[in-house]
Amino acid sequence: MVLAALPCDAAVAQSSAVVQAAGENLRDAPSGRILAVVRGAAGVEVVGDRGRWREVVLEGWIWALSVGPTGAGSLQVDAAGGENLRAEPNGRILARLNQGTVVEEVERRGRWVRARRRAWMWAASLRLPDGSGATSPAPPATPAAAPPSRPAARSTVPGEGAVLRVSPDSTELGSLAPGAEVEVLERRGGWARVRVEGWIPEPPPAGAEPEPPLRGITAMELADHPERYQGKRLAWSVQFISLERAERIRTEFYEGEPFLLARGPGEDRPIVYLAVPPELLDRVETLEPLDRLEVVGRVRTARSPLTGAPVLDLLEIR
Repeated sequence: MVLAALPCDAAVAQSSAVVQAAGENLRDAPSGRILAVVRGAAGVEVVGDRGRWREVVLEGWIWALSVGPTGAGSLQVDAAGGENLRAEPNGRILARLNQGTVVEEVERRGRWVRARRRAWMWAASLRLPDGSGATSPAPPATPAAAPPSRPAARSTVPGEGAVLRVSPDSTELGSLAPGAEVEVLERRGGWARVRVEGWIPEPPPAGAEPEPPLRGITAMELADHPERYQGKRLAWSVQFISLERAERIRTEFYEGEPFLLARGPGEDRPIVYLAVPPELLDRVETLEPLDRLEVVGRVRTARSPLTGAPVLDLLEIR
């Protein structure tokens, strides 16, 4: 089965390319619906050309339980919140496919499906093996942008949140939760250029040994000293209750993210949440209610906005 593609303005010789942006959208048409976010350094095959867009083929492995038949001989991503596409089963993540994205099945290996999708990417975000860009010649220079239409002002993100982009029709950087505070620098044609400040996890330097996890820290201590423990690795003894998928109302997770509902350490055995990464999902799905686990997790938030319970990113099950 071959997925239909839009006709190209110009044919190009098929060639390999890599995503040179930190992440770039894969779309069903130039400027069309976003199917996936492809990570930097992921490889694609360039098979077509339309102005500043390239038609590409993305291929990798996806967890079989996260896809289902469409009735037309293809598969679509069924998992709420989407699913990762990997270089090999349980391997390096190439992209995050959105729920509803249709792919071609190439082969199966146990609980993994090798999948392929033909779609479109912004040419400036791709680089060919010889180091050259995959862009068309630049258009004539345009006049300098007009000055901001109003001075910078503080504002909050309304509604259900917003997608943050490099430019109105370019790379997606991330998303902003409802109520997030931003500084508006400029407004133009229904778009606002904003500045936002926040924190992201910083990986240890290459080759550095991670600090041993802290032991004996309770949920109450986290709540009392959130700044002290933010981002720290903790070793906990917990009792498994259930495996859940996050709903949109749980803003400390992304929608559909799997997490463990568990009883945490301490005499009162408080409720705690452990966000489960894809590489540990197989292990977690074998757990039975009331199983006791020794885990290592990194503190995502000391107090969930919805329930006040701590949220950790699950790193290890020992």
